[in-house]
Amino acid sequence: MNEILKKVRTAKGYSQLEFSKLVAMDQTTYSRKETGKTFITEKEWERFAKTLGVSKEEIKDKIAPQAVNENCVFNDQLVGIQNISLPVEVLETILRYNKKLEEDNALLKTEKQSSKDNVGKSS
Repeated sequence: MNEILKKVRTAKGYSQLEFSKLVAMDQTTYSRKETGKTFITEKEWERFAKTLGVSKEEIKDKIAPQAVNENCVFNDQLVGIQNISLPVEVLETILRYNKKLEEDNALLKTEKQSSKDNVGKSS
């Protein structure tokens, strides 16, 4: 959760709805950003800070998850590499889903092999 952003916003007297309109963002989108469910880009931090009349450093939590896009060169081509922090719940859901897909894939491979074996026996 972006506690500092929330504190500054409320101290300035803005509700989430009022503030989201000022920064040209849907209230639900802003809410997800403020609660840490989605990431806040550097441009959004700048827009929030300007609207609140503070520097972005004043409103950013030190531990708030952020998307970081570092550019690097690979084979003389500029390649964007994106490192992001995910909430633990999201990562756990992805890992469970991946495990389920791997199990389903193994079952399908077994069924396919069994089907091939049965066709070969009947020939």
